[in-house]
Amino acid sequence: MKTVFKTILICILFTAMSCEDTKNTKPSGDYQIAILNNNNVQDAITLTFDEANNRISGNSGCNSYFGSYTITDSQITFEGLGSTKMACPPEKMKLEQEFLTTINTVDSFLIDNNKLSLFNNNGDVIVISEIKKD
Repeated sequence: MKTVFKTILICILFTAMSCEDTKNTKPSGDYQIAILNNNNVQDAITLTFDEANNRISGNSGCNSYFGSYTITDSQITFEGLGSTKMACPPEKMKLEQEFLTTINTVDSFLIDNNKLSLFNNNGDVIVISEIKKD
């Protein structure tokens, strides 16, 4: 019985060690915003991380935006955000403004199961993104 238990325990340990850990890796590539401030997002708001240059860019629902970011452990800050200035229908402009305001309050992140969660300094989840599939 002890041998069977040891064998099962060893198998579990090797399986656990071989699993890819997706928690707290750095954001990279393209994400599609799914939830913004507890509301489902139907519009195409995207978030792209360029790790090589610590740059961020994407589409905020109407306009393109860009800036830089800094990561230390699970802390993230976005800096120097700018955007193009096209006019869109009022509902798109409202969502875009909410996204751009919200992303400036991001303090930390977590990546788990291919989902990127962004948190404010109160620890509230304010953005949930999924890896963009082409």
